[in-house]
Amino acid sequence: MKARIKIAIADDHLLFRKGLAQLLADDIFNIQIQADNGKDLIAQLQQHTDIQVVLMDINMPVMNGFEATEWIKKNMPNVKVLALTMSDADMDVIRMIRSGAKGYLLKDSEILTLKTAICELAEKGYFHSEMITSKLMNTMSEETEESANQRIIASLAPHELDYIQYACSDMSHKEIGIKIGMSHRTIDGYRDSVYAKTGLQSRVGLVLFAIKNGIFKI
Repeated sequence: MKARIKIAIADDHLLFRKGLAQLLADDIFNIQIQADNGKDLIAQLQQHTDIQVVLMDINMPVMNGFEATEWIKKNMPNVKVLALTMSDADMDVIRMIRSGAKGYLLKDSEILTLKTAICELAEKGYFHSEMITSKLMNTMSEETEESANQRIIASLAPHELDYIQYACSDMSHKEIGIKIGMSHRTIDGYRDSVYAKTGLQSRVGLVLFAIKNGIFKI
């Protein structure tokens, strides 16, 4: 029999945390840790070093999800973090991914989606939901994803690659323009050109594309 996936849940809402643990209680998942903040989670992880997946809320007292995820990335890189939160703000998604999260789901997701995400994190090391990824160009269906991505990257001009680097930061388009001495309209033009070439439709999707393909290092 295949070993159950060992899971930790970090969420300061007791009813949600316990309810989630009950929903996941089956022969596939083994809930070993329940923590109400990042500091509590880290203390328990140091006692349960075989945890595979952490379901991480963002807004928690004492230590939030960003800080706890950064600690896990640095100290327990084999543990995969799935952000499970109410926030769909672009900057929260970007910051969690940069902090080390390997997936991002909203709390109103279907339980089947959550179970799928946990299994993919445990088996593949990442989970890309529709929320944070977009389909690339239609021609990708005719070639491997890796070769398609390399072709797309090769088509990007130097200034477009520079734009992607800045897009991976927390800066607004106005701030990016000031940083590189370009007008807001010019920066918008770079963005539109990059979206057209990559087939992406959001800044979050662009950040994930850049990280996955080595354009931006975290």
